[in-house]
Amino acid sequence: MCSLYKEQALDLSGALNREGSVTFLLLVTSFVSLSCLEHLIGERKLFIVERENGFYTTLPYFISKLVVDIFPLRIIPSVVLSSAIYFSMGFRTDSGDHFLWFILIITLFSVCMTLMVMCVGIVMESFGASALVSSVFILWFLVFGGALVQTETIPDYLKPFGSISPFFLSFESLMVNELDHQSCVFSPTDETGKKSSNSISIQCRQYLFNAGLKPARFSLDVMQLGLICFLLVLVAWVLLNTFTKLAR
Repeated sequence: MCSLYKEQALDLSGALNREGSVTFLLLVTSFVSLSCLEHLIGERKLFIVERENGFYTTLPYFISKLVVDIFPLRIIPSVVLSSAIYFSMGFRTDSGDHFLWFILIITLFSVCMTLMVMCVGIVMESFGASALVSSVFILWFLVFGGALVQTETIPDYLKPFGSISPFFLSFESLMVNELDHQSCVFSPTDETGKKSSNSISIQCRQYLFNAGLKPARFSLDVMQLGLICFLLVLVAWVLLNTFTKLAR
């Protein structure tokens, strides 16, 4: 990614590359979250037997899974990955706040997708079925992520999926964090592909508006990501209590 999207300029190509790099980063992060299924499925029978025999209850086991999986395998790698690619890809450095927001959003997205995959793994009993269903969920939310389909053109009956899509919430907040309050230089090209010598300077906020992204929703998007993570923790705990019963 660092080589492909190296030092993106603030022009039309750079803005489009920023959309592509953010989408690709989110997609990679979401598929990496599938790694939580291996231990979750592998420990399923052992967990059921030990819990039924009174070694521990569901809550301590669930908390241990969150501590062992979420912090070392999701939060730390997200921070390391974000730190490794942020500056080499030419993201904004006019304020350290933008870098910290970038790390926070990527981390929340990683935790959110891991919890979603974990919920699927709790319900399904096989690794293959869990991976397949999780991949379908990932691709479904990716469609409403803001890069593949303009949010303004989505039919009304499908728009709620965009409102709860971790991809869209992360994509919009990352793009706003990167482009808002900056100026972009667009150089029109003719039919031969040659750029015009007359450049057009516009506020990047106008580009965001045309892409269906609203800077005013930045804080709401981040808070909504955090809320979804919290709700998924509760859902995962309820599912772990409900779908892991010892067959008599």
